[in-house]
Amino acid sequence: MQSITFKGMILRCLWGLCILVSVVSCDRSYVCNSYQPVPVEGWESQDTITLLLDTVYHGGSYNVSVGIRSTHLYPYQCLWLLAELELNSPDTLIIDTLVCNITDAEGNFIGKGLSVYDNVYPMATINCKKGQSGRMRLRHIMRLNPLPGISDVGVVMEKSL
Repeated sequence: MQSITFKGMILRCLWGLCILVSVVSCDRSYVCNSYQPVPVEGWESQDTITLLLDTVYHGGSYNVSVGIRSTHLYPYQCLWLLAELELNSPDTLIIDTLVCNITDAEGNFIGKGLSVYDNVYPMATINCKKGQSGRMRLRHIMRLNPLPGISDVGVVMEKSL
């Protein structure tokens, strides 16, 4: 009787492990999902955040987005960013100004989270060659300096469907 209970326990553990692995497993469509923290004192306008993009192993079309994590200390509805996406082999440079809505018109924070709100804003769809890598440079172009309430800035690059 005790061996049946032990066998059942082992089967339950294996079943739970299988579920855990399937939930936590990597999403192979992502080439890059990288964030860098912003100083607690605030983000200085002259501080450019540089994020490295991993090497693309399969050529094709990719969506590139900017990720912003904000807190209740952010004083505005929008965040204006200057974004530079630079890829090598062949050399490609995309420069864009992004307007990122942090709150709605009533001041409610948009995004996922309770005290830190996570948002992702599309920047570009690009065609990459196998072996390309690069970097994303981001800086805010807001008047307030230092800019409070931004905790992390990142880049998300994933295969287009």
